[in-house]
Amino acid sequence: MPTTNERRLSLGRSPLAWIASLTLPFLATLLLVGCSTVAPPASVESWLATSALPLRTIDDGSRLARSWRSRFEDARVVALGEATHGQAESFEAKRTLTMHLVRRLGYRLIAYEASAMTAVACDNYVSGRSDDLTAAVGGLGMLIWQIEENAALLRDLREFNRTQPPSDRVRFIGIDIQDSAAAAKRLVALLRPRDAALADRTEAIHARFDAVLRSLFGGDRAPFEAICADADALVASIDAMASPAADRAERAEAVIRARELRRGLDMFASPGGRDAAMAAMLLDAIASAPTSMKTVLWAHNGHVTRAALRYLNSNEPAMGGVLGAALADRYLAIGFAFGAGEFVALDRSEPTTAANADASATPPVWGFRPYRIDPPTEGMLEWPLSRAISEPSLIDLRGAPTSGVVAEWLDSGHGQRWYGGYNVPANARLIAHDLDHLLPTIPRADYDALLYLPTTHRSTPINRSRLLDPLPE
Repeated sequence: MPTTNERRLSLGRSPLAWIASLTLPFLATLLLVGCSTVAPPASVESWLATSALPLRTIDDGSRLARSWRSRFEDARVVALGEATHGQAESFEAKRTLTMHLVRRLGYRLIAYEASAMTAVACDNYVSGRSDDLTAAVGGLGMLIWQIEENAALLRDLREFNRTQPPSDRVRFIGIDIQDSAAAAKRLVALLRPRDAALADRTEAIHARFDAVLRSLFGGDRAPFEAICADADALVASIDAMASPAADRAERAEAVIRARELRRGLDMFASPGGRDAAMAAMLLDAIASAPTSMKTVLWAHNGHVTRAALRYLNSNEPAMGGVLGAALADRYLAIGFAFGAGEFVALDRSEPTTAANADASATPPVWGFRPYRIDPPTEGMLEWPLSRAISEPSLIDLRGAPTSGVVAEWLDSGHGQRWYGGYNVPANARLIAHDLDHLLPTIPRADYDALLYLPTTHRSTPINRSRLLDPLPE
């Protein structure tokens, strides 16, 4: 911190600048128009209780476990959401599912909501090309990812790869496009020895980014359209670049980095620009991989959902909607929900001296702020889940009833508690009881399955000194 994106946010306060935020912010004023506020019938809780597969039993031979195995075998991409970026149990559940899919069902690509360029450090670690776990976790980019739970995932993947032949090892990629500076720097390094003119064009385009965005946020779209056209031409030139056999790997990476740089502009074009760009990055990776390669995708609920970007009040599809349109039933979106407990989100610390205006005061820095949420109440998505399910469990929505009271509950709107990586209000615990402050979620329209966590604890920062005190409620 500050990240490239925060630097851009300082250029203006337009909605487009906010859309490009690091992680999903909490929307404190989103209204639950048309959402149910009454308790669901007991039959909904009964169906949930009998349909839930405890995560600890996913490897057994029960009917439910066999049904889930079939779901996973049929999928090309399994997307694992999260209700917040800061709960230990979410990451542990995702790691359990990921390693099950890797070990038992041959999934070999892990795609993460992390910078496409910097996540190369993660792949270097899990592949054994590097022994630097600190660099690997740093490759995930955002501070919110710098946690012990992510380090555990990378260690598990590395250990699995250690026993595999090179042709059958897991790859790790980032699909986010927010670090244009890293993408441009790497692209220039790849191009300079091969085509100095293309390298110069890359540097010139990236040098214009801030001024163009300043104009865009000020209401002048013409410079933005011009830079997009120039970036498109750059991508086309790199696509057409000659590829001697010795340079094929570098050329292939140059193509990826060029698209990453170009798509770094897309996220400012509209509310759905970032999600569309992340979907395109993943679809590119899938298209260049063997047809047998299956992917586990890690991202927030707001990105993996098949629905529109409701939290941005946009009809544009989320990343999951784009992937669902491309892959149909071979895209499996698993949304997460939780009952009660803790999580962390990023916040700025206060100066260590009382004299905030004093030049000698320690400036605020980003850290992990803990928050606490009480058990759900009637009208919330989590209410019947909390009454029916007592341990982390999967609920298959594709196989759910299509008529009757269960279907009515699945196809209607419910308020859900979920938060992004920062901008969580200090009174989050209090307003989480108010349905007007929760996100409208239509279970079956949004997801193919749910994973419910009855209780949660905050994720653990690798650097414990970055853990801040709770705010007064």
